[in-house]
Amino acid sequence: MVIRVPERQIGQNYADVTAAVRALADDFGLRVIVDGSPNSLPPELLTTKRQTVIDVEPMSKEQIQSIPELKGLIDFLKNHNLDEPVWKVLGGSPADYLKLKEYVNENLLLYDAKSNEVVDQVKNHVHSVLSHSLNKNVFKSSSNTDNIIKIFKEKK
Repeated sequence: MVIRVPERQIGQNYADVTAAVRALADDFGLRVIVDGSPNSLPPELLTTKRQTVIDVEPMSKEQIQSIPELKGLIDFLKNHNLDEPVWKVLGGSPADYLKLKEYVNENLLLYDAKSNEVVDQVKNHVHSVLSHSLNKNVFKSSSNTDNIIKIFKEKK
């Protein structure tokens, strides 16, 4: 059985999965796989000494490019010299490439006539990823950041 644990937000409590995992394993004899990042898993889950932890590292560029579901997107990116910039922003996370694939109208990947529209969609998505990362870092930079941003919004 696989239990997916979503990423927790700053200040949010850990997902309460420890009791559920133990009940499923002990009471029902199931082998439980908990899919989650270290940030989303409570430390108690990893203290039983019965667990096996498998760290999944980011994939290489070649591994990302070999994923069959991403072939159309990767081919499009290569044909328009976007593969390297997208790689530098998204890195080795296949989930980020899947989000890009969802964001881009996949039907347009098949028609070169609409390639400028898809290029713009790719650029917009990469820009939003970079902006989100920048904003997240800005908000974490100081405890006064919220107040400073409110002043800028009010004063325009």
